[in-house]
Amino acid sequence: MAGGLTLSWGVTPVVVPFDLINPENTIEAALKSLVEQGRLKPGATIVIIGSILVGEQIVDAVQMRVV
Repeated sequence: MAGGLTLSWGVTPVVVPFDLINPENTIEAALKSLVEQGRLKPGATIVIIGSILVGEQIVDAVQMRVV
């Protein structure tokens, strides 16, 4: 798997284009795509490793969400 990352069993990395204007759009697009592909079900708990906008600065973040 070239360019991929597997941290542990059950962990699948997903790379999506980053929306610099509104980083939340990046997460929403990824979740929507994963649900449509059947790889994620509503009610699932997920961990997101990415970036968020804080004021005018973009910082790395780890989030836990329920789809």
